[in-house]
Amino acid sequence: MLKPSPMKKCAALACKRSIGAKKVFCAGHWAIVPQDLKKALANAYVLGQDVTGRISPEFRIAVSDAVKFLAFREGVLVKEEQDDRD
Repeated sequence: MLKPSPMKKCAALACKRSIGAKKVFCAGHWAIVPQDLKKALANAYVLGQDVTGRISPEFRIAVSDAVKFLAFREGVLVKEEQDDRD
């Protein structure tokens, strides 16, 4: 079985920084994410999902919300997608 890469790209659309595999955003972008979105990410995280690759739909939505917030804050255009909340 292949080990997951220890590094990946920050999820913020305009960022090219490498971060640890268990993180979502670089430190700079994480500092900008509001507390309510950080709490949503923490509440939606399922222990071990980064190892199994089975990411919960709630976590995907929380990441998407944080990415959209950062994109708006940085003036980056985001393509609207249908999500599971409808």
